[in-house]
Amino acid sequence: QLVQTLNKEQGRRFAVVVGSSGSGKSSLVRAGLWARLANGEIAEMPGSQHWLISAMTPTDADDPMAALRASLLKAVQEHESFRSQCDWRKELGRMKDASIPALAERLFSKAPDEACWLVILDQMEELFAAEMKETGVVFLDRLIEATQPPSRVRVVATLRADFYHHCLDHPSLSRSMGRDCCVFNLGAADRRSLEQMVSGPLTGVDLIPEHGSGKARASPWFLDPDLPPVIAADAERHPGGLALMAFALRELYDRCEATRRMDVATYRSSEFGGLGGAIARRADATLALLGKDGEKALERVFARLVRVDPED
Repeated sequence: QLVQTLNKEQGRRFAVVVGSSGSGKSSLVRAGLWARLANGEIAEMPGSQHWLISAMTPTDADDPMAALRASLLKAVQEHESFRSQCDWRKELGRMKDASIPALAERLFSKAPDEACWLVILDQMEELFAAEMKETGVVFLDRLIEATQPPSRVRVVATLRADFYHHCLDHPSLSRSMGRDCCVFNLGAADRRSLEQMVSGPLTGVDLIPEHGSGKARASPWFLDPDLPPVIAADAERHPGGLALMAFALRELYDRCEATRRMDVATYRSSEFGGLGGAIARRADATLALLGKDGEKALERVFARLVRVDPED
């Protein structure tokens, strides 16, 4: 559906994936869209294997522009056709104060005609945080300007739904909505989709052990067919259940790596404790690491996460 939206809105080079916290926005864009583009698997976007795709969050560096440049350097070093062009570390250092269009012009000086630079702006809501308000506004203005036709720069951003009103308050972004910018609304995954997310990674591919030797071979895992519906039902009952399910599955995967067998019995055992047990163990371990001042520190942390609307 995201590919269809992007294809339908080909003239719009800025897209925002909007959804609630834990709805899978980042996974959809990074593990879904990015992977298929890099493999040239999207018929509607031919030549996408030549695209340069960089992913960033606004807080990856001291300011969003620095985060963008760092993500760009990582991307060109990992893309064979771009990597061979020049020493990009020196080149980008020389262009330290260059604008986004100037960077794009240098990128495409020797690139195929179908190449584009896709910027994945993950957690765009961070640009609207109080401590980043000034730099965030400027960065968004620059990014929107850089995507204007005939530019080969494209942006796919992810945004928490409760921050959508900030887009309407941002002058250039508000003007772009519906004209130069398209919005893809991502709803919460239903139980059937959650079950497929559990079974797909284990039944679709053979996995190489993470902690094995360099000669380790990929081999299949056994997945108890009763596990996906059980853990999906647990996740569906919680806000942000998808993120909680992903965390619990990672914990279960690590625990079962020796036997390569994930089943309901292990998931429900007193030692693992299901979804709630996995979360509680990590929370207790993290709190213990904070020491005596942990609770006081958490009070300050959570206070910064609360936003009060004076009109409510």
